Amino acid sequence: MSYELIESPGFQSYGMTVDSDGYVWSCASGVARYDPAAKSWKVATVHADGWYAGCMAEAGPDGLLWVGDLRGNNVIGIDRHTLETAKVIAVPGAMGISMDFHG
Repeated sequence: MSYELIESPGFQSYGMTVDSDGYVWSCASGVARYDPAAKSWKVATVHADGWYAGCMAEAGPDGLLWVGDLRGNNVIGIDRHTLETAKVIAVPGAMGISMDFHG
């Protein structure tokens, strides 16, 4: 049983998930992906003034990372490879994200 401390991507974190490719995602006042092999963070290009409350990654190579956007009242789907916004769904007060077995 060992562990490694990893510095944050430079912003507060509220939610965290690990996708099917093994990347670790941090979501709160920003959204970032940690690559354990490269030991580095990449920050997603979502709304600059958002507060992203929770995140969950869809399984599979084309699955999106879904985050709740409290300020914009949306759920945002982020392309896990490009880190660009792929979908926006209006949902008032989205906080905490989860997936069912059907995606």
